[in-house]
Amino acid sequence: MTVPVVLSIGTFDSSGGAGTHADVKAAASVGCFLATVLVGVTAQNTMGITKRHSIPLDMIEAQFAAINADLEISALKVGATWSPSVISAIAAISDRLDVPCVIDPVMGAASGAILGKGDSLRNSICREYLPRATLLTPNLQEARTIAELPSADAPELASWIRAQGASAVVVTMGDDPRGDYFLHNGNGQWLGRVPHPEPLDHGAGCTHSTLVASLLARGLVLRESVVRAGVLSSKAVHHGLAEIGGGRHPVDALNLQARWSDVTS
Repeated sequence: MTVPVVLSIGTFDSSGGAGTHADVKAAASVGCFLATVLVGVTAQNTMGITKRHSIPLDMIEAQFAAINADLEISALKVGATWSPSVISAIAAISDRLDVPCVIDPVMGAASGAILGKGDSLRNSICREYLPRATLLTPNLQEARTIAELPSADAPELASWIRAQGASAVVVTMGDDPRGDYFLHNGNGQWLGRVPHPEPLDHGAGCTHSTLVASLLARGLVLRESVVRAGVLSSKAVHHGLAEIGGGRHPVDALNLQARWSDVTS
C-alpha cells in the first residue's frame, strides 16, 4: 500500500515538542509521511516562547511549490501562525489543493505563552480559515477567542464556528471529563476519553490535529478519524516524557520507550 503524504503548514518549535516536530511524529505513528511548509520559527522550550520569527512570504510559496511539484498530497494540516498576511498565503495554498483540510488555529503554547492575539488575527482566522476547514480543532480558549464569547461552553462555540463556514468542528477540552465536543452535519456529541494528565501535554493539540489529517489521508471518514485521533492523542499524553524539560512536558506519539525496548529485546 502506498504511504500517504500529509502536508503540514506550521511553525518550528526549537525544543522539539510541538509544531512541525509533533506533526512529523504524529503522522509517522499512523503510517503517513509528512512534508512541511514552515511559516514561522520559535525559540521555545517546555516553559515558554522567548522569541519568534516569521518566514518571508516568497519562501513560504517556494516551499509549497517545490513540494507540490513532486509529491502527491493526500491531506493538509494547518498549524500555528501569528500573521494575518501569512494566514492569507496559507488560504491561497489550500485553494490549490483538493484534499481534506484540518486547521488548528493555535494562538498559544501549552506553557501559556501567547503566539498571537488581536482583532486582525481573529478576523483573518474567521475570514480565511473557517470557510476552508474540513475540520477546525480549537481548544476551548481559542474557540472562545474566535467566537468572541468568553464564557460560552463548547456546544455554543462549535455552533457559532460552524455557522461561519467550517464544515465541522471539534473543540478540544484538555482535562475536562466530558471529553472533546464534535459537531458535524448538524449533529453534536461529546467524545469521551481519558483526561490529559497535565503537565504532559506539550504538543497535544498539534498531535491531535495531525492525527486527524493523517487518518483522513489513510481513507477513514471524518467522524472515525476524529474519534481515533482523540484516543491516540490521549495515549500520546499518557506516554508523555516527564523527564524532558521543566515545564509542560512533551507528549510522545511514538511511545519511544517501547520502541527502545523493541530494539534491545
